[in-house]
This record gives sequence, C-alpha cells and structure tokens, in this order.
Amino acid sequence: MMRTFAYVAVIIMVYLNPFLPASLKGLLGVIFIIVSSIETNLKGSLLTAFLIEILMMINCIFDNNVDFKYEMIHMVMGTIVYLLVALYIGKAADKLRRRNKELQTEIEMRKNIEQDMKENLSILESITSTLPTPVCYKDLTYRFTGCNSAYEEYFGLGETDIRGKCAHDLFDPEVADPCLEMDIDLLEHKIRQSRELSFVSQEGERKYFIFTKALLTDKDGEPSGIVCVFVDTTEQKQHEWLKKSMEEEKRIMDEMQKYDKLKTEFFSNISHELRTPLNVIFCAVQMMEMNLNDEVNPICQTLVKKNVLSIRQNSLRLLRLVNNLIDITKIDAQAFEINLHNSDLVCAVKEIIFSVADYVTTKGLKLVFHSDVKEKIMAFDEEKIERIMLNLISNAIKFSPIGENIYVNILGSGDHVCIQVKDMGIGIPANHMKYIFQRFYQISPVNTRLREGSGIGLSIVKSLVEMHQGTITVDSEYGKGTTFIIELPTILLPAEAADKEELINRQARIENIQLELSDIYLTNR
Repeated sequence: MMRTFAYVAVIIMVYLNPFLPASLKGLLGVIFIIVSSIETNLKGSLLTAFLIEILMMINCIFDNNVDFKYEMIHMVMGTIVYLLVALYIGKAADKLRRRNKELQTEIEMRKNIEQDMKENLSILESITSTLPTPVCYKDLTYRFTGCNSAYEEYFGLGETDIRGKCAHDLFDPEVADPCLEMDIDLLEHKIRQSRELSFVSQEGERKYFIFTKALLTDKDGEPSGIVCVFVDTTEQKQHEWLKKSMEEEKRIMDEMQKYDKLKTEFFSNISHELRTPLNVIFCAVQMMEMNLNDEVNPICQTLVKKNVLSIRQNSLRLLRLVNNLIDITKIDAQAFEINLHNSDLVCAVKEIIFSVADYVTTKGLKLVFHSDVKEKIMAFDEEKIERIMLNLISNAIKFSPIGENIYVNILGSGDHVCIQVKDMGIGIPANHMKYIFQRFYQISPVNTRLREGSGIGLSIVKSLVEMHQGTITVDSEYGKGTTFIIELPTILLPAEAADKEELINRQARIENIQLELSDIYLTNR
C-alpha cells in the first residue's frame, strides 16, 4: 500500500512541476502507464492513465505548461494516447502474467511428476532388484539400459557389462536374432511379444526360458522404452522330457508285453498246429502196423491208401507251417527275395483260379473269376503271386458256408491293377480289422478257435505284396463277408533284364496248391 502511495505521489510531483516541459511530461506519462501495467494489471494501468489526465487538466486550467500554446488540443490527444497505451500494455501485461502463471503451474506439475517418477522408479528398482525373475530394460534403439540382480546371476552379465549394448553384442545369433525380431515387432505393433528360447550358459548347461517383452510408456502413452522379463523353464522342460521318457518306456513295455502275449499265444497255437497233424500221422502209422501184424485179417489195400493219404495231407500241412516259419525268419533278416519278370498278370491269376476251381467245388463252394481287362503285362514274381492268391482263397474257403460263391476280380486302372478276393462268410468284427495283418494275430482265441491256422499267413501275404511295391487292405462287415483288395503298380522291366525262366509247370502248380490248401480239409472233415 505504501508503495502505491509513493508511486502516485511521484506522478503528481512530476506532472504538477511547472518547470518540466509538457512534452517530457507526456513521455513520462507513457512510462508511468507501462510500469503500472507491469506492476499491477489492466485496471492499474487505466487508473494511472486517468490520474495523468486529471493532472493534465489541472495544468491546462492553471496554465502550468511551459512549452505548449494549445494545451486543450494536446490534452485531448494525450488522453487518447494514454488510454490506448494503457489498454494495449495492460492487456498484454495481463496476458503475459496469466501465461507466466500457467508456466509456473506447469513447472510445478512437471516437478511433481518428476518427483513421482523418481519415487516410482526407485520403488520399481527396489521391487525388480528383489525379484527372483530376471528383468532388463532397453531404450527405443534396442540397447540395454539396466537390469536386476536376478538377470546378472542368470546370464552371468553385470549391469555395467550390458548398459549401452545390443543383444548381438552379448549373445549368440540363436538368442540375439529372435530378440531383435521381437523388439522390432513390439515397437511396430505395440503388442506384447513372447517366445520360448534357449542358450548355453557359461557352465555349458543349456537353459530354456520364456522371453516376454512389453513397452514402457510416458504420461502421454508414447513409447519410452522396453521391459524384458524372463521365466526359466529348464526344470519344467526336464520334467516334460522325463515324463515323455517314462511314457515312451511304458509304451515300449506295453508293446513288449503285447508282443510277449502274442508270442505266447503263437507258440501255444503252433504247438497245437504241430501236434494235430503229427497225431493223425501217428494214428495212421499205428493202424497200418496193427493191420500188418494181424495174421487173421490181412492188410486191406483201401485202408493203406486211406492212411497214406492222411499221412501225405498232414505231412504237407507240417511242411507248409515250417515253410512259413522259415519265410518269416528270412523276411525279418531281409533275406527274402522275389524274382520279377514281365508277364501277363491276368493270365497268371486265371491259371491259378482254374487250377484250384475243382478243389473248391469239392468243398461245396463255387469260385467265380472276372477281369475287366484281357491282359496286363507287368513285372511280378509268379510264384509269389500264386502263393498270395492261394493263401487268400484258402481263407475264403475256411470261412465261407457251403453253397456260397468266392469271387476273384481283376480291375485295371491305368498305372495300377487291383485284385479282389471276396467271400460271403462270417466277416471280421470292426475292432479286429486293423490287427489282422499283424504277425501271430488271430481273431478267435486259441482255446475257442473256430478255424485252424497259425496266424502268420496274412502277415506273409502283406510282406509279399509290399515286396511288389503294392498295398493290401481289407473291407469287411461282420456277418456279411470279407473282401481283400490288392493294389499293384504296373511296372515293366527293361527287355534285357526280363526273367527268361519258363513259367511254373502244371505239376509244380498242383503241388503248390496241395501245399497251400493242406489244412482246409480239417474244417470239413
């Protein structure tokens, strides 16, 4: 208040001084108005202008001006100038004052934010330093700015070692390359990035970890840095590997137990298969011995023929079983070979069908053959194809009721040929379909067997088909019959490489038929 009175007193003394020229008073009046605007506000500058105008009027009334003749004109002009100056300078000063106040407020806010950020950063550093999880920070140029103690311990790198460096300065490409890719994707898409990586520690141990990255932002939401968090998964991986190893061992044990069970069933079955024809042979020999020693009733030729036939049939059956066992051993040792030569597959299959047709008829069945192609010249082993066909026909005879038909069809389809053997028998249950080509597998248990067999015939058939680079599948509906489908590629050998041997002769085919079908008579005895 005293300062204001002093300021007003100075203005009054200056303007009422008769010795100061009016022009100097006018200039000083502008200065007084400017000072008032700066020191107070627009209101103060206007009050100063009015005070000066009053003093100018007093000077004009009492003729207190030393250098002006037209005081009234100068007073009016001065009044206008003073008011304009007061308005302009006052408004400008108020605007500057308001802006200055806003700046002061903003500065205070920034100081408060910086203080809060320092406190939050201190708290964050305290928290991260005590976390057992490795954490590190990067700037927007992908260079490290800091880390916690867990990071130093995990990677064997101090904070001073990593500060200002990028990932490729510290790690191998297997870690550095995906790390840089994650940084780039993070800044480009603003979406948190996660990936599982591994590295070899200084101790030579491979460690696995999940690597997660997120953006650090300022108060405006703009990216200010990158935070990286590591979760060690090495122990979890080891547990998973151990679990998988245990599951694999359990699977192997289950497979071994299953295989042991199959072998046990096989040996039980094979013992039955061996014992049955041997008992028949032994009985036939005993009957012949009894008749030879009977002096009253001399030996009958019919009885001898009957016993010889029984011995022959069961000997063939034993021979077939032994041959299958030998062939399985050869197949396992990869010592089983096929002899390919170019020939007509349709003709070969037709001859096999005609050779066995009469035998099938004696079993109360009918064999029907059909081919939609007249000939199919290709490379195959005729003896092995004959064995495949006889084995499938043998199965069809075993499981077909009397009076039904057995169909053999050949379908040509470009670079493949399809052979189908179809019966109208009991069929195969759906839960057994995927197992029937497995070695030693039989649908009926040994002690409740409906048909004779060792359980290795279809396994050999499958191996023979695959040796021809073909496939064999089965289509069956329980109670309605079964169809075996063989797909063979029509491959031709070069003329100079073709087999020059003659085809199997008639007598050899008859012997093969008797051998492959030797166990069928037991089903209808």
